[in-house]
Amino acid sequence: MQEFSAIFFTSSIHVTVMTVSGSPDSLFPSLSSHALSGEKVTLPEDCRGFVTLIAIAFQRGAQGMIDSWYDPFSREFADNQNVRFYEIPMIGSAYWRLMSGWIDAGMRSGIPVIKHPFVITYYGDVFPYRKDLGMDDPALAYIFLLDGEGKIRWRNKGYAEESDIIEMKGHISRLLQ
Repeated sequence: MQEFSAIFFTSSIHVTVMTVSGSPDSLFPSLSSHALSGEKVTLPEDCRGFVTLIAIAFQRGAQGMIDSWYDPFSREFADNQNVRFYEIPMIGSAYWRLMSGWIDAGMRSGIPVIKHPFVITYYGDVFPYRKDLGMDDPALAYIFLLDGEGKIRWRNKGYAEESDIIEMKGHISRLLQ
């Protein structure tokens, strides 16, 4: 079966890319790093068996975009043990990699402890991930919905709009069936 994607432009910084159900979706690329809680996390392996929403950002200024997705996601699915959310700040500069302990400590102090196992700061070459996942604008947050096998079933970027939240919740509900 051929993969089919539709692109909908909804504002100057918001693009919705929807992968049609039933197409041979791609596996999320392998990414391994440490969560703020200290545990090593490897994606998509640690997502197996869970419906997982992943938010990736390259700049601190994208945090509002991530929150626009996380807050409604959390309100709807916080009590569902079959659903996970990971936030991945990606930092590619060698200078910042040297400062990783300081950066992670700062994030730990500003992020609730309950979220620490699900915030995975990646320090390394970000360009293969940007290329493989189509993350062309580093100013935007990128959102990926994975099924229980680690396959990308839906994606989006930028700020969430109400129609995006409805669509995301629908995809998650279908994947949980």
